[in-house]
Amino acid sequence: MSFEKWITEIIIDFVCNSKLNRFSSDNEEKIWDKPLVGFSKGDDPYFNFFKKDIGDFYLTPEEFFSKAIKDVKTNESMFSVISWVLPQSVKTRSDNKKEQYYPAKRWVNARLSGDDFNKKLANYIVAEIEQKGIRAVAPNFICF
Repeated sequence: MSFEKWITEIIIDFVCNSKLNRFSSDNEEKIWDKPLVGFSKGDDPYFNFFKKDIGDFYLTPEEFFSKAIKDVKTNESMFSVISWVLPQSVKTRSDNKKEQYYPAKRWVNARLSGDDFNKKLANYIVAEIEQKGIRAVAPNFICF
């Protein structure tokens, strides 16, 4: 099985089967639908474009990894960047469409738990990858 297929499967499994993907412990209704998963290479020219366009504080995948894990010699072609989207449930999207000014209560509740869920998902993915002997980091949750 390819790396991309394996990672996609563990992300989908975590999101679709996690008890954390529930509005409450006594409610089986899921907050997010099946996630969308994508990959890019660490040497994708867009990363350098982003750095030039956004500013020097933006770190490319190689720069971020090198700051987070100092004992590994790297080059940008070594990296895979994993991205995912957690789509709101159909019911939440439907409720939100009805609102004129403020977001629907269901959307707010999903948003409030979204950061914590994303951190747990990222930590889970890093742990799974590292069990295979591959170094990994989740950049959204590390501050330098």
